[in-house]
Amino acid sequence: MQAAEGEWSEPSVGKSSANDLVRGKLVFSILDGGKPISFRGTISEKMIEGRFDGLYGFKGEPLVVRLKRVPASSKAVPDCR
Repeated sequence: MQAAEGEWSEPSVGKSSANDLVRGKLVFSILDGGKPISFRGTISEKMIEGRFDGLYGFKGEPLVVRLKRVPASSKAVPDCR
């Protein structure tokens, strides 16, 4: 996980169990500046969905994530000139 705000920082790496991943679950914990943050969610063919406990949205609620899964081959890549 890497937050994209402010100064660049090293990504925080958390491990998820192989058993959870096989069952379509994504669960991991990290430390962010010494503060514990956990994520619980699901992985399907179309989407990764879940919520962070320890990171909060604009209204103070736990941050919810919904990431559409798009194959790399279908992403448009700009020409480098």
